This record gives sequence, structure tokens and C-alpha cells, in this order.
Amino acid sequence: MNYPASIHIKGYEYKVEFVRTTQEVDWELKATDCLAQVNSRADDRSFRILASQSPFGVLDCLIHEILHAIIFRNRALKSLLNENAEETFVDTIACELANLLISNNFELPSIPEITERIK
Repeated sequence: MNYPASIHIKGYEYKVEFVRTTQEVDWELKATDCLAQVNSRADDRSFRILASQSPFGVLDCLIHEILHAIIFRNRALKSLLNENAEETFVDTIACELANLLISNNFELPSIPEITERIK
């Protein structure tokens, strides 16, 4: 099994990129300890995930960022959650889903392939 190269959310395609360093994760270069980020800009919809994490960490981060994208694309969900509430909600649900999948023997690759970025 491989991680997907892209994921569709409400009709929008998001690339899934696995990178080597935390600096490659952060689009705005504000943080040095980012493990994952989602970008929903029309010109570059994508997820960036630090590949060197544990299999649980990669899965948790991917689910976490997918949930952010779902909320971004859903006005009803967005209206229910302020920024702090969204992060707490997403963090909790992502961790619970990752635990559920792993504890029920969901098959996942142990090491994602690094995405070669074209600049």
C-alpha cells in the first residue's frame, strides 16, 4: 500500500507531499518545528507532511490536515468552530481516528516516499 499522491475534498484536489525537513513543511517559514501543513490556496492546494515521523505520526498528521481542509471547505463546520476550537477539535479527532485505524490493523506504509518538489 502507498500513501495517495492526491486527495479530493469537496471537488478540490489536494496534492499530498512528503518532505524531509520541518523547514520544507512550513510554506510561510514562520515555524521550525512543523510536522504537517495544509495549503488551500487555489494555485497550490496541498498537504505537506514530514516523512521522518513514526508511522502513527504520519497517519495522525495526514488525517489532521485533511480535517482542516474539510472544515475550510464546509461553511457550516467553519461557522461552528473558532480558530482555537478548530485546532483542539481537529487534533483530538485526528488522534482518535489514527489510533482506531492502527488498533484495528489498518494497513499503512511504514515510510512514505519523499515528494520531489519542482520549484
